[in-house]
Amino acid sequence: MVAREVGTVYWTEAGWKLMETPPSNQEAGATVTPIEVAGRPVNDPLGVFVDYCKQHARTVRAYDPLAGTHPVLTPKLIKATRAQYMGSRTGREQERHLLRLSETAPWDDVPLDAHLRDADPMLDDGNYDCALRLYQHSM
Repeated sequence: MVAREVGTVYWTEAGWKLMETPPSNQEAGATVTPIEVAGRPVNDPLGVFVDYCKQHARTVRAYDPLAGTHPVLTPKLIKATRAQYMGSRTGREQERHLLRLSETAPWDDVPLDAHLRDADPMLDDGNYDCALRLYQHSM
């Protein structure tokens, strides 16, 4: 006798159901408020997030947990971005160059709680200027 999976049990608004595929957000009873990104409406932001995680699962597992965990670039961070499945074009020489630049980069100029939406390019020495200095350091 061969056992085979016929589905998975998922919680929906109507209760537990045996289904071959996960329920949609609507079937599951999830309601997510539409948002606007760069002037464009996103009616199902949770769906966009779930799709990204499904399509880029290896990136999410290998890179995302490392992001923001170090005050400077590290070989481990760069290695995570150089994985073949990410399509990175960063070579070993560029990796060494980025690590050297990282040592003198003005990381502390950009506050940890800074958000791009608050970076006003018209404000002298604000978050925009700080981020620009950090960016220009690596150019």
